[in-house]
Amino acid sequence: MAGIIRDYPDGPRGVILTTNPNQDVGAVHDRMPLMVDEQHIRDWIMDTTFAQHWLAHPMDRLRGTRQVALGEDIPLDWDNQD
Repeated sequence: MAGIIRDYPDGPRGVILTTNPNQDVGAVHDRMPLMVDEQHIRDWIMDTTFAQHWLAHPMDRLRGTRQVALGEDIPLDWDNQD
């Protein structure tokens, strides 16, 4: 996730950068964390044009291996997801 953190005398403070939601998040919220792939971190930090493009492009679908809700730990079957 993309974010900004800064140290202050009373401790670090930070924010998570957000963007428009993808199809997974849009049903429950109007924003989502900005996700920057590991191979693009240097470009995100050093290349303003890249960062502007990344902010404008839709976020990929979320990936996970488990769903945890109400005390249940359920393996996800991504081959049968809509």
